[in-house]
Amino acid sequence: MTAINGRATPPPPASYRLRFEARTLGGQFGCNHFGGDYRLSGDVLTTGAMMMTEMACSEPANSFESQGMAVMQQPARVSRQGADRLTLANAAGSIELSR
Repeated sequence: MTAINGRATPPPPASYRLRFEARTLGGQFGCNHFGGDYRLSGDVLTTGAMMMTEMACSEPANSFESQGMAVMQQPARVSRQGADRLTLANAAGSIELSR
């Protein structure tokens, strides 16, 4: 992840990532790990129930996590910018991804 709601994510060693596999996705918004099922229909990504660890997170991870999970919990439009960049966006905000 490179940005959430237009705000750049911190550099390593902080972990901001989203990984897509056959039918599941998993990731981290700097602190807790999350995962669940997803479906891609055209350019709309819809997630199922998400499971998440529940550690107390300090800032800025706490804010990024709240904002990122809000995006992940609603259907999001997927837009591609070249071969290595994606944006997920909906009324809750946006997540920018780079390979």
